[in-house]
Amino acid sequence: MDKANKVFAFVWLVIIGSDVAIANSDRIALQGPIILAGTAYFLFIHRRELLRLLSFGDFLFAFSLLSLPVVLTLINRFFDLATVRSTERSGSFFASVALVFLVATVLSLPLDFRRTLVRAAFTIVSIATALNLYELFIQNNRWSEAPGRSAGFYTNPNVSAEALVGYGLVVLLGRAGKLTIADFLAVSMVGVGVFTTFSRTGILLAVVLLSAAMVARTEPKHVVRVAFIAAAGAVFCLTFAFLVLQHVKLSGDAAVRIASLIERGGIGDYEKDRGEVAMVALNIGLEHPILGAGLGTIFEMPVGPHNMFVAMFVDYGIFGLLAYVLVLARLVIISWHADRKWSALLWFLAAWHVGFSFASHNLLSDAETIPLLGFAISRACQVKDMRRAGSYR
Repeated sequence: MDKANKVFAFVWLVIIGSDVAIANSDRIALQGPIILAGTAYFLFIHRRELLRLLSFGDFLFAFSLLSLPVVLTLINRFFDLATVRSTERSGSFFASVALVFLVATVLSLPLDFRRTLVRAAFTIVSIATALNLYELFIQNNRWSEAPGRSAGFYTNPNVSAEALVGYGLVVLLGRAGKLTIADFLAVSMVGVGVFTTFSRTGILLAVVLLSAAMVARTEPKHVVRVAFIAAAGAVFCLTFAFLVLQHVKLSGDAAVRIASLIERGGIGDYEKDRGEVAMVALNIGLEHPILGAGLGTIFEMPVGPHNMFVAMFVDYGIFGLLAYVLVLARLVIISWHADRKWSALLWFLAAWHVGFSFASHNLLSDAETIPLLGFAISRACQVKDMRRAGSYR
């Protein structure tokens, strides 16, 4: 990939991943044209990579799953077979998500794109953290829909936490070699940015996944150095959290989540609150266990299930649930016998999807985080190609 195309790809990924286009679409719709222009340009430039992906069954399966809402919407429009229960999200919306996944997968397939991918992820983390801090200290709820909880351009604090953790993992594991100061800076930014969202799942997964990712990336000879710098980063994040709790007046929504983390490890009342709405959704799914209750059923609920596995079962039935589980399982299976430096990103992005699947029902419909699935599928394709060739680079 030449330098100009890397710059274009970098800019496109940052625009999509940071949600800047959506946040600035009050007067003119920007997201759709940006996605369409990127799709047309990058698929033409990288048509060889696209053809390579078309021979990769796991990509085709994942892309078909993301395209299914578009197909069902068209069927409903022309034949009115009640395949769609809600029009909150249109066919064009789901089509844009599928196209973002397609382009992200194609862009991250060339081996020489790894550095650009890491830089794009680092930039997304930087933008998200800066905007979250702006909302926390300068102008509350400038963009966020949740009182007193930062979200930046994502508007939803939970989505902000998902993006920060996911792109933070890409920064850490997108390339090989020893950890750098930029890696530690990214981890610190993720820690601070996620804390300002007051997302219980985000905070817990940030601690677990980023710590484990640093361990996976560390070579034995650098353990002492990494441990020292990591400890300094942890002290910084804890000090920041302490100062916020001591000197910032938290909203009731944020205070409840902090109390939940401190007193019950983020599980007790969270399990009760989220468990109740998930059970309501599950009961709807059990009434239509084979083919589901119809696309968009979860959006008709007063409160969504906050569980991706339940959401797939409700909308698509047992076959939809199994399809989603299979996509994630394949990432793990492919990485099982791969070299550590190549398999780590697969392992951790699969863990990211599993972890946030217990807190969100929108993972397959958020354009800002769907590139993470594309990066994982692309890495899986690279691993399979190298396994066939019998070498890793």
